Amino acid sequence: MKILQINATYRTGSTGEIISGIAQVSADAGFDTYYVCASLSEDQRNDHILVMGNRLDHKIHALRSRILGRQGGGSLLATLKLLKWIDEICPDIIHLHNLHSNYIHVPLLFRYIQRRGIKTVITLHDCWFFTGKCCHFLYDGCNLWKSGCGNCPRRRKDIPSYFFDRSAEDFKEKRKLIGRVDVKELLTTGEYPYVHVVGCSQWITACARESLLAERVEKTICNGIDLNIFKPYQTDVYEELHKHDAFIILGMANKWLSEDGRETYDHVVKKLGPRMKLFLIGCTPKQIAENSNAHVFMSGFIKNRIELAKCFSSADVFVNVTKADSFPTVNIESIACGTPVITYDSGGSAEIVDWQTGEVVPYGNYEQLLQSITRIQEIGKKYYSEKCRQRAESLYNKKQTFLEYVELYSQISTNK
Repeated sequence: MKILQINATYRTGSTGEIISGIAQVSADAGFDTYYVCASLSEDQRNDHILVMGNRLDHKIHALRSRILGRQGGGSLLATLKLLKWIDEICPDIIHLHNLHSNYIHVPLLFRYIQRRGIKTVITLHDCWFFTGKCCHFLYDGCNLWKSGCGNCPRRRKDIPSYFFDRSAEDFKEKRKLIGRVDVKELLTTGEYPYVHVVGCSQWITACARESLLAERVEKTICNGIDLNIFKPYQTDVYEELHKHDAFIILGMANKWLSEDGRETYDHVVKKLGPRMKLFLIGCTPKQIAENSNAHVFMSGFIKNRIELAKCFSSADVFVNVTKADSFPTVNIESIACGTPVITYDSGGSAEIVDWQTGEVVPYGNYEQLLQSITRIQEIGKKYYSEKCRQRAESLYNKKQTFLEYVELYSQISTNK
């Protein structure tokens, strides 16, 4: 069986690692996987990978979206090349991931899928497939995606539109292309809904069941990680700090220092105990240069996954102050390394943590967040470590979780 996976990235970022993991498990089952992505280094290119357009094409696509307000309507020539390639490789199943990075003509792709009758899986890594524009409606507490979008509070955010709000039009187009198909339409057009939707968390699956994708939702398949990389290490990255009895709170800069996370940062940092040190990963050079707080240590991006795992392993607690995440793999990576997690109860983030592996705090409750940090400090990391690793092994081993995709491929390939 041939599987074609389409995603903005390949082997980089969370979704890039996920499609790679799915392909590895699929290969063990005897499936052949092809890839489509927006960009790729020269050393990674081969005849199983198609790179969509180039940097100029992506910039023109993005500019078009910003001026006209419509998403996924550029990259026409690159998408025509893609459709020709699909005709050549003849995949049995197309598996779609993130399409919202200005690299593919979405309506053209879906019309082609309908015309060819290719069975298709969509994994919801965020909410974009069922909203008129945004990737996460939680940022603004907006529920217009349940009825039709319009008056979008995120018009100038995410993939911004400078002049027009086309969210209602994009919503209608998505509903037409991948949403509900009634019996009358089926009989008159002969088109059958070949799309099967998978959520990466119980939370986003539940949202999809209330959305334009309601009749397409198949199941939930959680993200998995490589437990041979993310595991407890003996190396202590923070050895010098631990020598002075420091309690290391690990966090991601894109959450703590974001527009939404900054209030948490400002409130929590000034109330940290004398031994508590907040270590943020993924900071920009400017953020590092401007940091003058003795309780806060900042580092740049860590691309090497083993080095990242050592950071998780060396920390005393990982604190995720996310406002909108479907199923953050960083939480999984932390518990796999034996480090407990404290997270806000937003999106699917809370699903990863139970009372034996960390704590869940109501979003924006800074005092309770501080209390949770203090409580884990008092109890000690050792109490949680073994339970954290056990939870990761039982629920988030990619060889087990991604096997569910192999089973789904086999199931839908035999359905006529």
